[in-house]
Amino acid sequence: MLRRYGPRLGAAAALSTLYVASEYRAYLELREDAAVEARLPAADDARATRVVRIPRLLNEAEIASVHDLHARAASRLGSAGRNAQNQGPPRASPTWPQPQPAP
Repeated sequence: MLRRYGPRLGAAAALSTLYVASEYRAYLELREDAAVEARLPAADDARATRVVRIPRLLNEAEIASVHDLHARAASRLGSAGRNAQNQGPPRASPTWPQPQPAP
């Protein structure tokens, strides 16, 4: 019986090991992202800070194209801002399906 199923079991074990390793890498990336998020200020606090302009980072045409892209895509993107109440992305942005009231 081992001769018959042994290679299949070995292959299954190898594939499951690769899967677990892949999932663990994804978990570590999420943990790193969460650590970065924890250091960010709430959106309301960030908006209250002074804007810093980096000279010559973008020229005027590039800045205008960023504003144009925002104007065209804002209705489809929703919001990922954080505030003092939720400290995480809002779950009810215009692009997310809204729960329907029970009849």
